[in-house]
Amino acid sequence: ALLQARGLLLEAQGQWLRRVTSAWQHARISNFDYLLYLNLAAGRSFNDLAQWPVFPWVLSNYVSSSLDLDNPQHFRDLSKPVGALNPSRLADFKRRYAEMPTDSFEGAVPPFMYGTHYST
Repeated sequence: ALLQARGLLLEAQGQWLRRVTSAWQHARISNFDYLLYLNLAAGRSFNDLAQWPVFPWVLSNYVSSSLDLDNPQHFRDLSKPVGALNPSRLADFKRRYAEMPTDSFEGAVPPFMYGTHYST
């Protein structure tokens, strides 16, 4: 096995994550396995629905009967958040941000562009 926890809690600090990252960079583990390790480092678990592992949305083609993974047009633009992939959706998020209250009391939630249902 690439990692042996030996009864220790795996955390984002330490050599294990560097070893996993190196293994991924040298194609010794799959993208899927690497994402599982990153989710583990972030404290996510299959044992708690509130902390379920998160995987990025990378495809843009959901209508073709076959998918050419060598075609860059079948992947979304990862330089932009999902909310900014098309101009109308981005305009909606910007409008919502501008309309959010800017309360200054302690514990107030500051305005944000993209909300999420994922817990931290």
